Amino acid sequence: MSQMIFEKISDSPLLYRCPEWKWNAYPKDYKGTMQDGTPGLMVNSARLGEPEGMSVLIPVQIEKGRVYKYDCPSNLWQEAIEAMNSGEAVEVDEEFYWYFLEVLPPIFMNKFVDEIKRRVDFGFAEGYDKVRAFWKEGGGENARYFCQRLNLMNPYG
Repeated sequence: MSQMIFEKISDSPLLYRCPEWKWNAYPKDYKGTMQDGTPGLMVNSARLGEPEGMSVLIPVQIEKGRVYKYDCPSNLWQEAIEAMNSGEAVEVDEEFYWYFLEVLPPIFMNKFVDEIKRRVDFGFAEGYDKVRAFWKEGGGENARYFCQRLNLMNPYG
């Protein structure tokens, strides 16, 4: 099967569409990667014109998503918090990352998180709430920052 290209058609909610199909896919439907390392999306086989009742992983290419910024208007700050609480990994800027590192003591630092299969720089939670994991990829001018809400509840809340 050839590589499918998804186009972003909406920021709120974040929505992508494949022009070759007649349906839309939210990034939350993203399930993993193909054997060659390309991202994959789990869909019902009927959506591909095949017999219904079977899920298939198809290759997709999703453009780089939005980077949420610390220094933004209040309505966009709310959007950033909603994205951060979605359970999906979202990209944030360096100031956003440092704000959450410094606003309260971290729940943990430099820890491997089984749920998302990665080492994260720190975990943040306020009161009895789910922990948000933050991590940095790359370094210098090419550094990128990410966060993702985990299913782990704050043990100190």
